[in-house]
Amino acid sequence: MVVLLSGLFFLLTGATAQNTEAPGAVTGRVLVRGESTPVGGAMVAIVRIRLSPPGAPPTPPSSPPPPPSPPAQTLTGPDGSYVFTRLEPGEYGVNVQKTGFAVGPNTPTRPRVIVVSGQTVQSPDVFMDRGGAIAGRVLDANGDPLTDARVAALQEAPIPAAVLARGYVPPPNRPRQMIPAGRGAQTNDLGEFRIFGLPPGEYIVSANVQMQSPFQTASAQPTTLAMTYFPGVTEQGSAQKIGVAAGETTSGIEIRMASSAAFLVSGFVVTGDGQPVEGAMVSVISTTPGTGPRGLSRTDARGRFQVGSVPSGVYHVGVASSSSGPMATLHLAQQVTITVGDGSVTGLRLVVVPK
Repeated sequence: MVVLLSGLFFLLTGATAQNTEAPGAVTGRVLVRGESTPVGGAMVAIVRIRLSPPGAPPTPPSSPPPPPSPPAQTLTGPDGSYVFTRLEPGEYGVNVQKTGFAVGPNTPTRPRVIVVSGQTVQSPDVFMDRGGAIAGRVLDANGDPLTDARVAALQEAPIPAAVLARGYVPPPNRPRQMIPAGRGAQTNDLGEFRIFGLPPGEYIVSANVQMQSPFQTASAQPTTLAMTYFPGVTEQGSAQKIGVAAGETTSGIEIRMASSAAFLVSGFVVTGDGQPVEGAMVSVISTTPGTGPRGLSRTDARGRFQVGSVPSGVYHVGVASSSSGPMATLHLAQQVTITVGDGSVTGLRLVVVPK
């Protein structure tokens, strides 16, 4: 019995000692690229990537891990410096943001640091690009200002460094995936927009109309405004690229929206045993990046939904859960993708199952 108790005492004290490692700290600086001047007032977040150092075998937990906590955040001082204290030993990523500076897929990678028990680690300097901007206006098919249009700047998605390290060379004639960069914009009452926070580079700019309200009757209009790229084309490959320099605004960009035939997407939301689901929110979302939902519809007592004014294209159809009611524990059994071509898509049957 004594041996068992002493063994238990050893396990408890050993576990306690293992969990009381002295915390570490991280300091660093944020500077403007090309100027090396400090960036004060930048928001810095430090995110724990892993507890054990790279290459070390992870320690198996004795109990289920706690839910992840929000990353620690702080602001840089006037000299661009920051400090984080009381960090558990492990690997961390540092992320920096500030309005007016670039954000996007090609923003330089933020540093990673290894926090060591009881030590203060100096993080590599973070260099930020002054953000550029694209400004202009969007007109409807008649040449009048279009209000509340969504406008986005799209840039080629970067190829991961690990993929390039394996000798991958992108095919010259294959189009690269385009993803949004900077802060997307919405046109005002004069049809004006300004997209800011863009890293230096080349972009194509897209404009799209706002989605249909879930409580709005599906439109029976024969035409609608299609997704349009500068200077006024509907094919992404035909879009004209716009150059943006650090800290400068490229203005005078005018997009005249193109008209397209309008179609209807409709159907029913049901449970696995065929029962209609009332109050479900159905979304029709273009597969083209940066476009957002094309339309929404809330199902009626029969589980029926209708989304109108949908132009030709490929779309994901989703069913959103509500915070309460029967939909709170239901979701689509599988992803639904549809192609709207030369006619409406009707009779869709969306089956939702328990989560």
